[in-house]
Order: sequence, then structure tokens, then C-alpha cells
Amino acid sequence: MKSLILTCLYLAKDTFHRWITRLSSPLARLLVVFFLSLCSLCFMANYVLTAKNVSSQIRQQGGDFASIMEITPQNATSSLTDDPQFYEETFGCKAVILHSVGSANIGTDNYPIYTYSNTQLAEFYPINEGQPVLLYPKTQNATLRDGPERLTISGNGGSIVRDVRILGIPEDSLVCAQLSGNSRGFILVAPELAATFNARSNLTSVLLKLDEMSYAALKRVEDYFKTLGRLDNKRLNVTTISKLLKDMELIMSNQAECRAGFSIGIAVIVGILLTALASMEYRQNEYIYTLMKSFGIHPILLVGSFIIENLFLVAIAFVAAVFAFMEAQKIVLREFFRLGNKTLTLPEIMPDVQLLACALIACVLISSIPIVFAARREIGRVLK
Repeated sequence: MKSLILTCLYLAKDTFHRWITRLSSPLARLLVVFFLSLCSLCFMANYVLTAKNVSSQIRQQGGDFASIMEITPQNATSSLTDDPQFYEETFGCKAVILHSVGSANIGTDNYPIYTYSNTQLAEFYPINEGQPVLLYPKTQNATLRDGPERLTISGNGGSIVRDVRILGIPEDSLVCAQLSGNSRGFILVAPELAATFNARSNLTSVLLKLDEMSYAALKRVEDYFKTLGRLDNKRLNVTTISKLLKDMELIMSNQAECRAGFSIGIAVIVGILLTALASMEYRQNEYIYTLMKSFGIHPILLVGSFIIENLFLVAIAFVAAVFAFMEAQKIVLREFFRLGNKTLTLPEIMPDVQLLACALIACVLISSIPIVFAARREIGRVLK
């Protein structure tokens, strides 16, 4: 045990002595790994940030949203269930079911009227408290202001005049998705009031906001409702952007392969450098190492010293590169990649950091293969 400790101390002392006498060797490894890692992180961060922006834009356009509509004649039964819990359990989503039952005038403007089923009473009653309410997206319509108004509804017994409250709702609200094609807003009424309307047909809308934004999740929704419509001989209009999401996932897959290839390329360059330097330094000290082998030192200790040395230098350079990137990414991404002032957090780029780190560790281990063969040479062939 004592001889093992002394041997390790000698190898460590020999390593530091080589660094001092040939400073270019450790500096070359540090600088090459640092700058290549920094360039690689900037390159991959550009991809990650672009993918993040595209994903955010697709989500804003309804990447996690599905709309199913069915027009049924009066007194006919809809194929779409009014129970939102069924959709939530089946697809893993939030669900809202609305029924179009006519239109109403507020001043000179005409708005569609929607009602809800009794199964959603707990969700919608706090919004309208049983009274008509005009819902509109706050950021899109500056002409409407929250407050009371008067509306005129065409009912079975003539015109009905009721008070209506105007209420702005956030654009990301699931109810707001019903405003597609009608950004002015719509009127939400209680089921008992809707029963007095002279509606010739009933438009049922099921709005689903999926927990997972993926092509597979949207395709599952599409297939379910298309099959349901075919079995009930009904026409269900299913609206999603699954094709766009499929194209995005294909691009992201190709991008991931590109990033992996770039990391491997960086590792190959570093591996060639480490192999060349390690082989050169081993040959320069081969006589001393062979004498140590003749004294009973196992070759694995010699190989291990080179692996630990390279791992130490590569780790320092890589950590420094990650730190430099996190501090300077705003300038780099803005000036070189034209991405504005957008930045990434460490968790967002961590998969690429881990990929590059694994590639560098692999190249360190591979670069030690020539040292393994050199350390296995017979003592007599070296000392003769």
C-alpha cells in the first residue's frame, strides 16, 4: 500500500514537472478544448433557442389545441358527449363544451350566443352568475370595455331585451379559442335562458387543450373523432395543426442528429490532439516508465496517470467554456446569430452540455489506447 501511494505521488510529481518544463503541452489542451467547447455550445444554443422559439409560436397558434364541431338539427342527438371529464380522462386534457344557439344584437353589432351544459355549471356559473355575459379577448378588442350593456335576442315569443355584462378574458383561455374567426367576442348564456331561443340547429363545439404538445397526441384525438363520426354516420369537423406539428418534430429530430454529429466532430478533433500529445510525452519518458515497470509497477498505473491528466485538463477547460458561455451568451447570440436578447438557462441547454461532456470523456478514453499498447511493450525491447 505504501509503495502504491509513493508511486502515485511520483507520477503526480512527474506530471507537474512536465507541465512546468513544457508549458505548451497543457496549455494546448486547455485552449483547444475551451475554444472548441465554447464554439460548440454557441452553435448548439442557436439550435436550442430556435427550437424553443418555434415551439412557443406553434403553441400560441394552437399546437396543443383541438377543436371538434358538429352541427345537429333541432331535437337531434349529438355524437359529442357533454361531459368534459370524459375527454379529460381519455386524452389527458382540459375540455370545454359549448353549444351555439343563435345570435343577439348589442347596439348595431351582432354576436353569436353560446351556452353550456349542466355538467359545466360549476365552471361557468361564476363567470356569468346565470346572466348573459359578452366574452371578448382583452388584447384584441380595445373598443369593448368591461361593464353592463343591453342586448336584444330573437326568441320564440319575439324580441327579448336583457342586461348583459361585458367581460374581457385572457387570450390563452380555452374559452377564448371559440373566438377563432370572430375576434369581437361571443355571448355566454345559462342553459335555462338558451331554451327560450328559436334555434333551428345546434352547433356543438368541443375545445380540448392537451397537456402534451405532440403530433402523436393530436393524431390520437383526430383518429378518435373521425372514427366516432364514421360509426355514427355524422360529420365531425376536427381542427388541429397536427401536420405542422409533425413537420416540426421531423425538423427537431434532424436537428438533434445534427447537434449530436457536431459534438462527435468536436470530440474527434480533441481526441486526435490528446492522442498525439499523450503518445509524444510517453515516448519522451518511455525509458523511465520502463524502469518503473521493471521495479514491479503495474502498467495500468502508467496508463491511468495519462487518463487522469487528460480528464483533469479537459474538465477544467470544459467547465470554463460552459461558464464563459452562460456569461457571454447574450452578446454572442445577439451579434453572431441575430437572436435578439434571448438567452437560455442552464437546464435548457443541459442535454447538449451532457452530450458534449460524454463525447469528450469518450475521446479521452480512446486517446489512451496508444498508451495502453506502448505500456505493454516488453521491458527488454525498450531497454536494449
